[in-house]
Amino acid sequence: MVVVAKKSGQPRRTVDYQKLNAACKRETHHTRTPFDLVSGIPRHTYKTTSDAHWGFHQVELQEDSKRLTTFITPWGRYRYRRTPMGHCAAPDAYTRRFDEAIEDIQRKFKCVDDTLLFDNSVEEAFWHTHDFLETCARKGLTLKPEKFKFCRRQIDFVGFHVGWDAFKPTEERLAAIRNFDMPAEPSLTDIRSWHGFVNQLAPFLATAPIMEPFRELLKKPQGKKVYWDENLKEKFRQAKDVICKLAKEGLSFYYKDRPTVVVTDWSKVGIGFVVLQQHCSCHLKEAPFCCKSGWRLALCGSRHLTSAEAGYAPVEGEALAVAWCLRKARLFLLGYPNLIVITDHRPLVKLLGDRELKDIANPRLFGLEEKTLHYRFQIKYLPGKRNSAADFLSRYPALCAPPDATDEEDANDMEGAMAAATVAALNCDDCIVLDSTMVVQAAAEDPEYQLLIAKVTAGDWHPHRAQELVCLRHFYGVRDRLAVSQGLVTYTYGQGSVRLVIPIALRKHVAENLQAGHQGLDGMLRRARQTVYWPGMEGDLQHHRDVCAVCNAYSPSQAAEPLTLTPPPKYPFQHTVADLFQLDGQMYLAYADRLTGWLEIAHFPSRAQCTNILTYTVLHLTKPHSINK
Repeated sequence: MVVVAKKSGQPRRTVDYQKLNAACKRETHHTRTPFDLVSGIPRHTYKTTSDAHWGFHQVELQEDSKRLTTFITPWGRYRYRRTPMGHCAAPDAYTRRFDEAIEDIQRKFKCVDDTLLFDNSVEEAFWHTHDFLETCARKGLTLKPEKFKFCRRQIDFVGFHVGWDAFKPTEERLAAIRNFDMPAEPSLTDIRSWHGFVNQLAPFLATAPIMEPFRELLKKPQGKKVYWDENLKEKFRQAKDVICKLAKEGLSFYYKDRPTVVVTDWSKVGIGFVVLQQHCSCHLKEAPFCCKSGWRLALCGSRHLTSAEAGYAPVEGEALAVAWCLRKARLFLLGYPNLIVITDHRPLVKLLGDRELKDIANPRLFGLEEKTLHYRFQIKYLPGKRNSAADFLSRYPALCAPPDATDEEDANDMEGAMAAATVAALNCDDCIVLDSTMVVQAAAEDPEYQLLIAKVTAGDWHPHRAQELVCLRHFYGVRDRLAVSQGLVTYTYGQGSVRLVIPIALRKHVAENLQAGHQGLDGMLRRARQTVYWPGMEGDLQHHRDVCAVCNAYSPSQAAEPLTLTPPPKYPFQHTVADLFQLDGQMYLAYADRLTGWLEIAHFPSRAQCTNILTYTVLHLTKPHSINK
């Protein structure tokens, strides 16, 4: 047994139950994080808080469980009759019973034994609190009188100071950040404790750029010890100062009833987004730039791209930005009926607007759109020159947080789907005729292919085609359709199939494989346009078809229609011929008889219009000869 002091100075008794916890199953009950609870409190409300008295001890133990809690003291052996602190099942077991006891109480937020009630008026708060206290009395729940605070405009709750218009961490928590001492040689546990404490204080601070050096220490550690020098020590001190300053300014409450706009952007460096809310009376058609101060920032975020995401095509990257934004801001956007998503990539409007999943062949786009199906939104196009905020966040890595574990997993899943698609591009008649290793090796040995990979990954194409290297000019017109996956370049047009860009050394081999079925040019092109790509592919396949002896000998051909011989005329002017020609800028009509060779020339001094030619032919050529006949 160990006795420690509470904040009030009273003793708190604790017992080491590690052996007992190892032999027990933990009861689980979902509890929202403190930040989620506080960010959901409506603004301009009166708040009432309460704290349970000896919370865990309010749950009685079964008779056969009491003996398991026996502990030794200098005065003899004792055992608990109620749930003890330190047992693995105590927090969730107590929280579940407390939640069930007050489940009929409305307008409340609860975290373990702390409860907050919010109301719009003092009278409403009085009767609301009356019902809550009456329910607690009826259910046998006891509260601490000294922790009970009634109908306050500003109040402390679960480590946050909740005000009338904003909320921020309490001074006590800020002091804990300032006074956090890092050992001279910190271990991995110390770094995790520091990062976890900041993350519990506020998730938006844990992803701040100032915390990036400490996130790097947590990535794939080699052991329990971490590298620590004077530079990191100085960054640690700066991080504490910056975090305390940012947290002290607080955050504004989110307005659930205002129209909301999400603006996203993607670049080869990162992705970013801003969430704006309307504070003006302008029409939504002009959102979000109807007036200068009509839309205010509610949330923003950005992060670096993973190594796999850096090779995405523009349409894939823009879709990634939308999907990531919706996930990061899901607590504010999920279920929101008037949400507008704005992008500076026009093809994305069709893709995320009314395109069905069954119509999308690209695995990346399929997976990204699938992640947006939980949200109800309207997507609009905005030119990039007006998308300054999200564009700024996506293009400056110093302001971006690195990808978290979920982002890395999603990127790996996308790459797995793309790898399956590229392997499928090497199949022909259900037989793998090219191994992916062969393609990767051929790409590595092709210097032009490596230049293409570097160019697509960097995205730094020149403004004009003539400025590019000669070997890359063939790809300039399709540069927005190229991406990099698993060390290979892929080609995707719209939402069509993912096609593999074949290195020069394997193009002849691929063309021979496509020709192996001898299905004709149309069959070759149909298969090739679903799986592979290289500049001039249609011409190369046409050449392979023309020189194929098997296709020429056995494949059905579309022979030209045989000439129909005209029988010789039996009398003059039975068959005549005519031709229109130009000489010295003048138009003439030649008219001749096939039997006698009689020739007549008609001159058109003005213009040889169709009506003039027909009129002359009928009046001067056809009619007289028909009369003679």
